[in-house]
Parts: sequence; structure tokens; C-alpha cells
Amino acid sequence: MQTQSHRIITPPEDKTFPRKQWILKADTELRLLVNANERVSISLISGQAEIFGREITADQSITLTNSRVAIYAIKDSVILVFYL
Repeated sequence: MQTQSHRIITPPEDKTFPRKQWILKADTELRLLVNANERVSISLISGQAEIFGREITADQSITLTNSRVAIYAIKDSVILVFYL
């Protein structure tokens, strides 16, 4: 049996641009480390993705602080990350 590994994308630590759009191919992850003094809003622009094992819907905005998260793209997706 053959297993397929997925690619992991980690954004740079430079947060001088408060808004970043990430294009994820199917079966890839975007990993974010959000410190205690930071807040990040995550939105799904298109595609199909999940966070914490739950699907993100297009009308949903998820705000995080003090978290380590992985956003998994089920299908090709566009994710908007906004540093608040």
C-alpha cells in the first residue's frame, strides 16, 4: 500500500503586510503560529478546506490568538489571513 504525503506551507515571520492571500493546492497544509499578543482572522475565499478537523465555510471568519493551527486544503483553495 502506498501513502501520499502532503506539502506543508509555513508563512514567514514577517507580518509587515497585514493581509495575505494563500493559494493552496489540494492535499496541502498552511501552518500558522499565532502568539499570545497577536490576533489573526482566517477566511476561505474559494475551494474546500478545514481547520481543527472541521470544514471552513465561505461565510465564516475564524479569529485566533495564542494558537498553532494547520489549515488543510481538501480541494484547491484560496485562504485569506488577516493579522489584526
